[in-house]
Amino acid sequence: MSIITDRIKAMRYDYPEYIPVSIEVTAACWIKYGEKLHPILDRHPWFFCERSYKDYEALRLRPMHYERTDAWGCVWKHALAG
Repeated sequence: MSIITDRIKAMRYDYPEYIPVSIEVTAACWIKYGEKLHPILDRHPWFFCERSYKDYEALRLRPMHYERTDAWGCVWKHALAG
């Protein structure tokens, strides 16, 4: 069974083999913990949607107020990095 199939079955309440979940590490966590997160993500790849490590310095230098638009067109306004 694929992850996509399980997600579709979950949306239809059709008893998926697994409950599809993913966990995202926020920018604030990357900034605070940096490399200490690598072993955790490596140990649990099934749960984390992030497959590559973040550039911590770029996150620190991100403007304090910024906006981003997600895949559904929703605009997210962030007051602080992370």
